[in-house]
Amino acid sequence: MTNLQAIQFIIGTNADVSLERLQAAAQFNGLDHAGTYNAEDQTLKCRIYKLALSELQKVKGVASETEGGYSITYKDNDRVVFALIAAESGCSELIAEFTFRPKVKDASHFW
Repeated sequence: MTNLQAIQFIIGTNADVSLERLQAAAQFNGLDHAGTYNAEDQTLKCRIYKLALSELQKVKGVASETEGGYSITYKDNDRVVFALIAAESGCSELIAEFTFRPKVKDASHFW
């Protein structure tokens, strides 16, 4: 399996990303898209997963709305997909970045 095929597999049906875009993204990130994927090489594996997650984020986008000083951002199920892919990677950096933790940004208006 090539690195490009591994990236395509990780993205799966979550997004429609062209082969040309994935090849260019791999090249920009210093990955040989035609190179052999080695799951035992943790550094390579993390770089491949990070690239796949990055491309997913670019395709999915984020919607938000603001009303009366209150802002809410919708991520649908994307955050769950990103968290699952990050967990599957086994890369602590990606798991920390994509694990969903709900936050209250301004609790002053609760009373």
